[in-house]
Order: sequence, then C-alpha cells, then structure tokens
Amino acid sequence: MELRQIRVISYTAMVLITVFASFGCNNAESKQPPPPPLPVKTKTINLEPVPRVDEYVAIVKSRRSANIQPQVDGTLTKILVKSGDHVRTGQSLMTIDPIKQQAVVDQQRSTETQKKAIVDYNEIDLQRQKKLYEEGVASKQAYDLAQQAYDNSKADWESAKSAHVTQERELSYYSLTSPFAGVIGDIPVHVGDYVSPQTLLTTLDENTELEAYI
Repeated sequence: MELRQIRVISYTAMVLITVFASFGCNNAESKQPPPPPLPVKTKTINLEPVPRVDEYVAIVKSRRSANIQPQVDGTLTKILVKSGDHVRTGQSLMTIDPIKQQAVVDQQRSTETQKKAIVDYNEIDLQRQKKLYEEGVASKQAYDLAQQAYDNSKADWESAKSAHVTQERELSYYSLTSPFAGVIGDIPVHVGDYVSPQTLLTTLDENTELEAYI
C-alpha cells in the first residue's frame, strides 16, 4: 500500500511540472514583439483624357486631280516641268511638234485672204450695177446677178474665216498648259516620243484638300 501511493504522487508531480513548463513557454512566446509592417509605395494619379490612337493602311489622294493627255497626235518636242513641280494655272507643261498644223493654219489664212478679196470685188461690182440699174442703163437681171455673186462670195469668205479659227484653235492644242494650280506627278514620257490622245503625259494634283482611302 505505501508503494502505490508514492508512485501516484510522483506521477502527479510530473504532470504538474509538464503543465507548468508548457505554460511558461507560451507566456514567453506571447511577449515577443510583432514583425514590422511591409513598406507600401504610393503614387498620386491625376485624371487626364487618354488619347485614342489607331493605325490604318491608307492611300492619300487629292480631291482635285487631272490626267494630262494631248488632244492631238505628234512628236513631243519639249517637257518644261519635272515631277514634283508646283505649277500655276495656264503654265506651259509640254509642247508637241506643231509644224504640220502650222502649215494648215497658214494655208487657211491665205484662203481667207483670197475669199475676202473676192468679196471686196463683188461688193464694188454690186454697187456699180445698182447705180446703173437705178439710172436705167443696166437690166434688173444684171443687178440680181451681181447681188447673187456678192452674197455667195460673202458666205464663202465667212466659211473660210470659220475654218481658219478652227485651225488656229487646234494649233493651240500642241502646247499643253496646266488647267489649274497644283503639283506635277510622274512623267512617263520623253522628248521625241510620239504621243496621241490616248497617251498619259503626266498627272496634276491640287493638294489643298486631300482624301484618305482606307
């Protein structure tokens, strides 16, 4: 009986020591200082509009553009501009050999002069026949024939004048000018080339207003 009591008392003492030891450890741990806080970086943000940028593949063209093509056939004798030049309205760009057309104009001018001489003669004869008819010297038929000759020659002369003006106008086509102010494009022709109304000589662009074709 005595031995059992000693063992029970010893066991109880060990439990108390263990509990005390555990309590002492927990108490020591609770007294340790907490870890320092992690540093946090801050930045002030201002409200600003965000620009929107988009990229596209596009072709920029002038809103006013013209293909320069001749209205007559012939050999190109002069190119007075180069690609990239800024030209004004009416400025000379190129010249086509006008020799043949100039010959036609000269011939037409001579014809007009000849017709005018006939008109002047018939007008004098008409006035003479009219005076003779009024004086009773010439017949009415002679006066009528003089009037008819004058009218026919005058109509012939006016036709020659019209033809002369037409040929003069066509002669102006041999000198190509700028229809408006702009920038000269590529020039695919050279002096000495034979050109026709189907030949593209160059292009002209007015760069005051542009369009982008996306």
